[in-house]
Amino acid sequence: MKKNVSKKCIALILAASVFAGCGSSVATEISPIAEIDESVVSMLDVPEIDYEKEKMLPSIMIDALGYDCYAEKLAIIEAPILPSEFTVHNKDTGEVVKRSKVKVREATEDGDLLTGNIDFSDITEPGTYYIEADLIGRSNDFCIKEGCYDEVLLTYFDKFRLLRDKTDNEVTVPFEDNAEATLEVSGGWITGEDGRKDVCEGCLAVQDILTGVEYFPNVFGDDWNSPESANKIPDIIDEAMFEASWLLKMQNPETGGVYTAVSPKLNEQGTSEGFVVMGETTRATAYYCATMARLSYMIKKYDPKFSAKCIEAANLSWKCLEKNKELVDPAQMFRAAVEMYRAVGYAAYGSVIDKYLKENADKDYEERIVLDGAMVYMSSTRATNVDHCMRLMEHFMSRTEDKSNASRASRYLVEPGEIELNGLIRNVFELSVVDYIISNREYKMIEENYLHYFCGRNPESVVYCDMVNTPDAYAELLVVLAKTAARHR
Repeated sequence: MKKNVSKKCIALILAASVFAGCGSSVATEISPIAEIDESVVSMLDVPEIDYEKEKMLPSIMIDALGYDCYAEKLAIIEAPILPSEFTVHNKDTGEVVKRSKVKVREATEDGDLLTGNIDFSDITEPGTYYIEADLIGRSNDFCIKEGCYDEVLLTYFDKFRLLRDKTDNEVTVPFEDNAEATLEVSGGWITGEDGRKDVCEGCLAVQDILTGVEYFPNVFGDDWNSPESANKIPDIIDEAMFEASWLLKMQNPETGGVYTAVSPKLNEQGTSEGFVVMGETTRATAYYCATMARLSYMIKKYDPKFSAKCIEAANLSWKCLEKNKELVDPAQMFRAAVEMYRAVGYAAYGSVIDKYLKENADKDYEERIVLDGAMVYMSSTRATNVDHCMRLMEHFMSRTEDKSNASRASRYLVEPGEIELNGLIRNVFELSVVDYIISNREYKMIEENYLHYFCGRNPESVVYCDMVNTPDAYAELLVVLAKTAARHR
């Protein structure tokens, strides 16, 4: 049987060679065929055939998680040639519910692809739809529904809660620099894929949660399917308090300093041999001080006892920072002072703030720790320096306007460039906070464009929100979702 197959193959090869020269007047010399080992049926011992097809991405990009009934609704087209018009169809009936022109738009990104916008904002009837256009086919299905952002907000709060360390029993681990001493470290959020629980990462997420609660208090409920639901405290605050209960364990009661993390202990081969408590740092102590002061301020009406415990811990950490002032980054001292001043109002903290802002009046504030402190300072109900506030506001407006201009001009209506997902989430979080302080309608549209991008209106048609895996990024995303949900209620 093999001989017959081989002979047929040779005949086909010869025939193909002859017919290939039919249209040519030049004689083609056919090279002799080498002797074939008929026992070989493949170049590999086991033939490898890859049947996986290249992923086909739609040219019409939509928000896979849906559009609110009365919100602006845009899809984005990316193609070498743009169609002139589009149709929107009801998925269940196939009926065309809208026919209109594609709006061609200039975009800052390089490349051969053209960009077009499809506006279907006037479709307000709840249902499932898809978009079709000549040359490029149809979009994925999408829904239009009331309370869309409330639903998405709950979805990602549920995912956030999955970051909790689910160990039920107490866990005691040794210190990195003293294996004979141990610390009980159960609870808190997992902040790294290796099981690490980082103090600064946890502190940043708690601060962001509290920003959302402070600015949009009516969005967060006490019935979000949390273990602490129905305790008359918003479930999002319960989540912050869950992390804070772990953070309290990470303070050295003798020095007031704060341990950096609970981290895997790696051997020489790079494999984990359990966990250890990492040593105290001024950075962790400053973040901790700011977080505990802010939490104390925010939860006093919900849980006075836990609030008192938090401010006690904040005071102890501040004393540690004061004692080691020469080792503390001034920006970190400023951040802690802003929260301590707002929590208790002592003039000593106000002096630290005033000194830092005077000495850095001509600088561009780019560090997150300074930006966060400045945002809290501007929105504080305590007495503040008007000149400082005006200068900070000018800086934020200039910074935000630059980012907004870049977003408006880009293909996907978000800031272009090699920015990772967490960086984009941070961008829109900052925009949401500044918008809360000064209120700008155009900023609100940009915020929603970012959300659409995260939810599938992007070059890969992927829900990037599902790729978030750190507490801080989740917390900032929840704040932006809360702001948008509040606006569409």
